[in-house]
Amino acid sequence: MNTKKILILALLIVSNYSFSQGFALEIAYKNVGGNHLEIGTTYRLSENKNEDRNPLNINAAIITNFKNEFVPKIGIHKRIYKFFEAGFNGSSKYAEQTLGINFMNALKLNLGYTIPYKANYFKGLTLGLSISFSKSNGYYDHLKIGF
Repeated sequence: MNTKKILILALLIVSNYSFSQGFALEIAYKNVGGNHLEIGTTYRLSENKNEDRNPLNINAAIITNFKNEFVPKIGIHKRIYKFFEAGFNGSSKYAEQTLGINFMNALKLNLGYTIPYKANYFKGLTLGLSISFSKSNGYYDHLKIGF
């Protein structure tokens, strides 16, 4: 199965579950020793999605470097101080800690450090930008303007 077919299949599987309550489709660019595309789904864990200002998100994704290589990953991210986020991602090939800025749970910019399990694989500083798409109003934060 070639790279494009695997990527399209992964997108279809992820998008099928992405638009139910609390789920979102997440597409990200990641730079860690090269350009990488990350596609996955994320779920907002929160008892009251409309009032929780520091939610906990869990996610699962597939990362590709556009050279017939796909790495599945899982992660957990906790919002701190409304806009800042700390997280941990892991796969069978690396572990990554991240710190970043989260705007309304829709746009995320993060910086992290990756520790590989295998020599020279995803090693060093990472920079990532991700966008989340959801039909559920409970997934996004509400922008409060005024008093």
